[in-house]
Order: sequence, then C-alpha cells, then structure tokens
Amino acid sequence: MKTHNQRPSRKRLIDVARSLGVSVTTVSNAFNKPDQLSDKLRQHILARAEEIGYRGPGAEGRLLRTGHAGAIALYIPEPLTYLLEDAFAAEFLSALVDACQHRQIGLLLLPAVPHENSGKPRPPAALDVAAVDAVIFYGLAADDPVIKRAIDRGKPVIGIDMMDQDDMISVGVDDISGAYQAARHVLAKGHTKVAVLALPTSRQRKERAATAEDFKTATIRFPQDRWNGYAKAFFEAELDMENVSIRMVATNSVSNGRAAMEKLLVAPNGARPTAVLAMSDALAHGAMQACKAKGIKIPKDIAIVGFDDAPFSAGLGLSTVSQSPGEKAERAVRCALGETVDCKRLPATLIIRQTA
Repeated sequence: MKTHNQRPSRKRLIDVARSLGVSVTTVSNAFNKPDQLSDKLRQHILARAEEIGYRGPGAEGRLLRTGHAGAIALYIPEPLTYLLEDAFAAEFLSALVDACQHRQIGLLLLPAVPHENSGKPRPPAALDVAAVDAVIFYGLAADDPVIKRAIDRGKPVIGIDMMDQDDMISVGVDDISGAYQAARHVLAKGHTKVAVLALPTSRQRKERAATAEDFKTATIRFPQDRWNGYAKAFFEAELDMENVSIRMVATNSVSNGRAAMEKLLVAPNGARPTAVLAMSDALAHGAMQACKAKGIKIPKDIAIVGFDDAPFSAGLGLSTVSQSPGEKAERAVRCALGETVDCKRLPATLIIRQTA
C-alpha cells in the first residue's frame, strides 16, 4: 500500500525500450539523435514514452553525457530585484528571456556576491556551482574577482558594457559617440554651465562630488566612456571646465538622481547649471523631479538629457541617447552559444524631445 509520502517511481528510458521491444540505444536516439531514426519510428517511440510517463533524459544525466546544461547565466553587480525595479534593466532582461526562449535554452539569474564587513568577498557559491553553458556579466568592474572565477570554469564568459579582458567576449554600445552627441547638442543651444549626473566608476560606490580625474582611473567601462564622450564635446567647444560640475551617485535610481540634482541646485542662480547630462534616464528623471519641485522650468531654465531611452522616457518628453537592449541581449546569447557575432559596438543615437 502506497503511503502519502511515497513518490511514484520515475519511468526510465529502459522501460520505454522494453515496452516497444527495441534497444535502449534506439530510444535514446529518439531523444538525443533524431537524425539516426526515421521520422515514423521516432514519433512512435515518443508517443509510447508519453503514454507510459517517460519525459525524456534527466538533466543530470544529459549534463554528464554531453557536458551541456542547456542554460546560460546572467550575473549583475546589483541585487537581483534591480532587474525588475529599473525600467531599462527590465527591458534588457525581457529581451534576454526572449532570446533564450527562441532557442529553447534556460536562463539562470545568479545573485551578486555579498561582501563581509572586512571587505573580503565571500565565496560566490552560486557562480561556482551553477550548471550552465556560459555566463553573461552585465556592467561589472574590471577588477571584480568573480570574473576570473567564471573564466576559470572554462565556459564562455560574455561581458556586457565592460572593459575588454582576455578570455572574455565583449558586447557593448558606442557610449562615447552617444554621450558626445548629447553634450554637443546642449552646447549648441548655448549652454555654458553644465552638470553631469554620473554613475559609479568603480566597486567603491558612494554619493559624492566628482572630478574628471575619477574617470581616468575608472574600472567600470560605460561611465568612463560616457564621460569621455561628454569631455570630447566640451574640449571641442572650448568650454571652461570650471563651469562643469559632476555629481556621482551610489546606485542608478530615480531617487538618487533627484537627491544629487538637489545638491547641484543649491548653487546661486549665477552658478547654477543650465544643462544637465545624466548618464541614465533614471537619473535624468530624478533631476526633472528636483527641478519641478523647485519651480525650475524645463527646458526654459534648464535642459536635461538622459541616456538609454528607457520605456518611460518618451512619456516624459525626455531627450536622451537611445540604445537597443534587444540587440545587446541577442548578441550576448549568440556569443554564449558560440555563434559568430559582429564585434563592433552597437550604435547609440541622440533622440531630441522636449527637455532639451
């Protein structure tokens, strides 16, 4: 008599073979090497397997036989909730899911490695033991130790918007060009006092005033590239760098963008910026909130340009630099699967709306 806690026995490949009077190899081929059988025989085997409740080879056995897990991993330096809370990150995740769905492969989200109070990282257990065929890193600092740990596993490692490294495939956007277009646009409008809302340039994240020197020693690529694009436009316009103020946030969020902008607005009217270049649309949105709370009119009193073209940006009338999360995700998955991919950086294009 079966008790409540007993599980029904799992049907095995050999059970299908016995019920049909064929070899185990023949049944295995129906699942793993369909080209070895006629379509009629394969369909007959699959129908019988379905009938008796055999769902195919187990993932563990498949991994041992082939070395392939049928899944890739995504690792970001933020808490995983960031992928749902940030509009642009959510758009990228959705595109990544679509790319995996199309190829019938799994996607595993790996939690970021926490750090002890001593500053020493704990062993990244999930990254070390996850059964995946490749790891996609998004926006990590070049000196993050988890990169080497992933490379040492011998699986493909793809870095999105990261500095180039040996044994890592690089996928990214032409941030320099995009930021250059944004800065050139506001300078062409006659603005000579410009503020930059900057994203963190290293793993040491702290809200603070920053300088151009911070970007020279950056270990995170896209904030460095975006600054270099702005700086190129400043140089060409012979803008006095004394009139450029930089505020760096600890993390990318609307609330942090608003808090940073509030500090920039404390300056007297004559010294207050008349244009803001934000390294993300979330920061730009926060800047808009801060200005509106102070009765500062956009773009009459201050122009604001973001970066990303997040889903909410058009509704805000936000001028921004557009990039394609879908193209980025598609290229990353293709790299993870060993397909040939164009190594050129994806384009970034300025979209002019009402805020600048």
